[in-house]
Amino acid sequence: MHLAFARLHWSPAVFWSATLAELQAAFVPVRPPAFARRQLTGLMERFPDAQPSTESGND
Repeated sequence: MHLAFARLHWSPAVFWSATLAELQAAFVPVRPPAFARRQLTGLMERFPDAQPSTESGND
């Protein structure tokens, strides 16, 4: 209740009339979905790390 009143500035009427879905949406932080392994692999193939050159460039 403290979170609803202090941070969300809800009135008692709003708090007590909220549905469970509304309470969950208000209080549970939203996390972005994690990369699937195939998505990560695809990005690694498209954007590989640069490999250091073994050539001296003084031919």
